[in-house]
Amino acid sequence: MKYLALISLFLFYAFFQYQEKQTSAVGGLTDSVNVKVSVDDSSKIIAKQPVKVFSSYSIKVSLDVQKKLLKASQTIKWKNPSVIPTSELYFHLYPNAFSNRGTEFLGGRRISDNSLSHISINSVTVNHQTKKLNYSTYKTDNRFDSTVAKIVLDKPATQNDSLEIAFEYEVKIPKAYSRFGYDANEIFFFLAQWFPKLGVYENGKWVCEPFHPFTEFYADFSNYSLEITIPNGFVLASSGEVTGKKVEAKNTTYKVVQKNIHDFAWLAAKDVLDFTDTIKRKDHSEVAVHYILQTTNEGSRERICNAVHNAFSFFEKNIGRYPYKTLTVIDAPTKAGMIRAMEYPALFTFSKDYFSPEFTKDLDEVILHEFSHQYFYGLLANNETTEAWLDEGFAEYVSQKILQKKYGQRFASFKLFGYLPVTGMELLAIERIPFIYTLTQIPKPFEADLMAAYYSYATFGTLSDTSFRLLNKRVYQSVSYAKGALFLFTLEKYLGEQKLLFVLRQYFNQYKFKHPTANDFFTVLRKYSHQDVEWLITGFYEKSYTCDYKILEIDVSHERHQVEVTIVRDGEAAVPLEIDLYTNKDTIKTFWNGKEKIKRITFTTSNKVIAAEIDPERKNLFDLNFANNSYTVNTRYSGAMYISVRWFFWLQNLLMIFGGLS
Repeated sequence: MKYLALISLFLFYAFFQYQEKQTSAVGGLTDSVNVKVSVDDSSKIIAKQPVKVFSSYSIKVSLDVQKKLLKASQTIKWKNPSVIPTSELYFHLYPNAFSNRGTEFLGGRRISDNSLSHISINSVTVNHQTKKLNYSTYKTDNRFDSTVAKIVLDKPATQNDSLEIAFEYEVKIPKAYSRFGYDANEIFFFLAQWFPKLGVYENGKWVCEPFHPFTEFYADFSNYSLEITIPNGFVLASSGEVTGKKVEAKNTTYKVVQKNIHDFAWLAAKDVLDFTDTIKRKDHSEVAVHYILQTTNEGSRERICNAVHNAFSFFEKNIGRYPYKTLTVIDAPTKAGMIRAMEYPALFTFSKDYFSPEFTKDLDEVILHEFSHQYFYGLLANNETTEAWLDEGFAEYVSQKILQKKYGQRFASFKLFGYLPVTGMELLAIERIPFIYTLTQIPKPFEADLMAAYYSYATFGTLSDTSFRLLNKRVYQSVSYAKGALFLFTLEKYLGEQKLLFVLRQYFNQYKFKHPTANDFFTVLRKYSHQDVEWLITGFYEKSYTCDYKILEIDVSHERHQVEVTIVRDGEAAVPLEIDLYTNKDTIKTFWNGKEKIKRITFTTSNKVIAAEIDPERKNLFDLNFANNSYTVNTRYSGAMYISVRWFFWLQNLLMIFGGLS
């Protein structure tokens, strides 16, 4: 019975796929009209906004690679930006997320003892007065979590009051399990979220979330000045610009600065490829790109640099100017925990799989995605703990756009034995070992993976949900990455590519170096789209609505030359759609607001009717089943039968193999 059910399911799928292919070949629409606005024009619309920085960090830190220890002294100068006084200061102590297995981040997960970490605060002062640091269960009742701490002030700090907070502390560096630590060979030390960092004081309240299991971070823009001491023989890479260094017998101390960033990450490593490339802008200014690559990946050097150049040129042409003089790109070892594929201001990491041929575009894609975070999170510093889609969804959308424009058609692929990429499509597998597959090159839409991830958890959360409260990491990725990107791809298909890029450019110009929210983006979108987008915001941002539009039947009346197409809308979302009627001589188009549950649309034609189709350009990427969007008057079975015969052949061979094993 199981085999019969499987066969029936595949035949059903094959039939509708073939039917859709036949009708889609009949006709289609031209591209949407594009609104062409140059970068120069857009800069005139939004005036340059002055950057306001209310804090600065001055840190002296030394790395002991033998003891796996950081020793640091740190001074924060902070000025209250709000008209509302505050009697407290809140700080992130992210290394404490690994202090025990009961923290919010670990949530009981078992990790080895050498992957545990903590930050030990030896002293803290405010305006040179010794203060007590109190651990806080801010927004959590987890008594095992100490990733948030607060200081109670002697008197409230009013607007523009200046405070100087000084820390002396040590950080135990763990073996890399998550975002920071050292690799197994103890020659790669990556330090991220390693220092006491102020929360964000806005609207009279402190926003200082604990280290949640799958969401990321939120901090104010600040000016950073560091003195970093590392052993000789190690190279330094960081979020900043090296302005000087002092070499001694055993150690080298680097002076590093960076203005207007909201975090600072750095690396000390040896036995790596260390080189700098230069990106030249049209105005002849330059950005120095500092690369740290694994020696085993030297053969991919040109490919990696090209991906960075492609991302940089796309953003500067279509979104806005990269403001820093430096960018650091780090190739993390594959065994270095979750250090790989992470983003920080003026720095990002990636990791190259053992097998990553160019046809997969996997390496290029991760570099494009992480670079995109230099804008969506790095410069448009949204709160990633509550509105993660504003960085992950936007970065996913733009990275796919760059892939499409710079790298050409993608093809379906799978990994043989879980490791070796093969062009083709996997049909069935056991324990990640494919045993039914096709090696045919099958074109793969750029939105395909996003749609698959969205379909899995379509009703599990909305884009407007607080990100860290989503059910689990899989739901978080489905909502923040996939649904967020599909929201923008759907916008593009309705507005046109150039108009959406224009909207993103205005959004960037208005909110760079700020903390934009979804409402800020929607304000810009409504102003510049010049089109109704409320159905998309309501149905797929505010609500987790779904939709599946399908053609139920076509009734042809030859006497009155009328054709009635019956459409059914399943789900709550109402999406405006185009309906096409294909005849032997032409294509008749009409538009429908998509609101009725059952809609009968009448066409008048004396030509022979072949088929009808909903949304022929596939603008509505939230439709859960494209296979039922089309309907042919005279059903064609030949294609489905051809596929079915091939399926029976593979299934028969599979059963014979299993029979032989028994």
